[in-house]
Amino acid sequence: MSGAEWLTLLQLGLAITVAWLVLVLLHACQWLAPSRPRRYRPTRPAAARPTAPALHAKHTPE
Repeated sequence: MSGAEWLTLLQLGLAITVAWLVLVLLHACQWLAPSRPRRYRPTRPAAARPTAPALHAKHTPE
């Protein structure tokens, strides 16, 4: 192999390494960034939810 071929292979390896590092850094920044808070969405409407006395009534001894 001539010197020019080695230089091309070296440049290719360097380009792949730099691209990989950029991807890793972007992934790390995304992981460190605070996530957007999710809005709380109840699964049932408020009228269908049992109230606190109703919940306690189930577990009282008879």
